[in-house]
Amino acid sequence: MTNLRVRPTQPDADGRVIDVTPESAGWRYVGFQLRRLAKGKTAAFSYPDREAAMNRLRQLGEPAALYLMNADSRSWSVEQSTRVDLFLAPYRPLSDEAANELHSDPDFLLDCLYSSDAVIRRMALDQLGNVAGKRIDLDPRLSSPALDDSIAKLRLSLVRSDTRP
Repeated sequence: MTNLRVRPTQPDADGRVIDVTPESAGWRYVGFQLRRLAKGKTAAFSYPDREAAMNRLRQLGEPAALYLMNADSRSWSVEQSTRVDLFLAPYRPLSDEAANELHSDPDFLLDCLYSSDAVIRRMALDQLGNVAGKRIDLDPRLSSPALDDSIAKLRLSLVRSDTRP
């Protein structure tokens, strides 16, 4: 960890008295600024700065999403709330209705068989058998390309059986 010590300077035109960038601190993602503002004034960042902040959030991914889902957003601007909501959308859990639909969707269950998690593959295989109404013979311990070939054949057999009169 960097042993960072900075002292305030005279305020610049934007009221900035401390400006620490990730590069100047030897950090990877975030920096900070301290601004001395006149009463009633607010700080505004440029569009490129706001976009750079969004890109940093995307780089952080799930850990940032987990934090932001529980963050107190009452003091955020409309733009900040909108941007964070946009960032969080892929990380939101499914509704019960959507989860129930996927639970019986053969395409979704077949896609789950590609998971690197053996437990997920086993559960998907069991549920796929329930949905298809028959025992599915597939070794969930297979790895690519044998696994890929087996899933492709299984997909074809299930599609064929779904389209027969």
